[in-house]
Amino acid sequence: MATGEVLGALAMTDPGAGSDLRGIKTNAKKVDGGYIVNGAKTFISSGTTADLVVTFVKTGEGNRPDAFSLLLLEKGMEGFDQGKKLSKMGFHGWDTAELSFTDVFVPRRT
Repeated sequence: MATGEVLGALAMTDPGAGSDLRGIKTNAKKVDGGYIVNGAKTFISSGTTADLVVTFVKTGEGNRPDAFSLLLLEKGMEGFDQGKKLSKMGFHGWDTAELSFTDVFVPRRT
C-alpha cells in the first residue's frame, strides 16, 4: 500500500446504520481456520477499485467493544462483491461504492 501497488479501503458503514457503528449487522462467525462474513457496507471510498478492504464486523454478542473486529478482505474472495458504484456530486477522482459479503471465508493468519 505504501508504494501504491495495492489500493486499500476502509469499510465501516452498514446500510441503515449510518455513523452508529454499534448498530451494524455485518457479522463474522468464527469457524475452523478463520471467519465467515455476511452483510453489506455502503459509502465506501475506493470500494470498487480496492485490492484490500479493512472491514468492521460484529464478531460477538451485545454492543461491548470486544464484540467487534476488523478483518482484512481481499479483492476476488468468493462471495465478496465490490459491485455497485454510487453516483455523487463531487470527488470524482475515486469511487464510492456499496460492498456485499455472502459467506466470505476469511482465513485466520498469524
